[in-house]
Amino acid sequence: MIRPTTRADQRLAVVVDFDGTASTRDVGYSLLERFARDGSWKVIDNDYETGRIGSRDAYRLVARLLDGGVEQWTEFALSAAALDPGLSALAGLARARGWRAEILSDGLGFYIRAFLRREGIDLPVRANELLAASPPTGTRIVTPFLNPRCGRCGTCKAERVETLVRAGWSVVYVGDGYSDLCAAPRAGRVFAKGILAQHCRARHIPFETFENLADVAVALAPD
Repeated sequence: MIRPTTRADQRLAVVVDFDGTASTRDVGYSLLERFARDGSWKVIDNDYETGRIGSRDAYRLVARLLDGGVEQWTEFALSAAALDPGLSALAGLARARGWRAEILSDGLGFYIRAFLRREGIDLPVRANELLAASPPTGTRIVTPFLNPRCGRCGTCKAERVETLVRAGWSVVYVGDGYSDLCAAPRAGRVFAKGILAQHCRARHIPFETFENLADVAVALAPD
């Protein structure tokens, strides 16, 4: 297990989950509620949450159930949720201190980038992507950040954190959900809420609680 010491202003990398962390709602879940053509997606989601399948397989299955297209989905996403108001401050702090900051998500890149564009926030995004969303091929979700050694998650967050650590970064990880469970123990400092906080507490993984990303910014730069 890699657990580096976090040192302010010395090659600090702030890695932030998107759905429910950088955004006020789980946007992907909201899209399924609105655009999945029947209730079978809930069975798929339950299989994911209980660990019977990984997100890669879940995406392959739910992609077949989606009606509409990317423009409609983007418009709905932007109306159904908002960015955490502290994301801009956290991104600005990272830029001012010379830290690295990025969005690392097992969600879909198209709506993440739409939110960032709307708010004028410039952060790199690692996420799953839509390859096609129109006949005859239908919707396909591709996973450019899959870890082939495991293959469960569309975006392997653990591998990304380990890559940053090996490159000499002290990693701060911020998350709230199932897709964050493997990554958090590999970071030097963890901010958690929701499912991730429960997981860390049960497994005695050190973490700090937060309500919004402004809390994280203050904790990282209390002065």
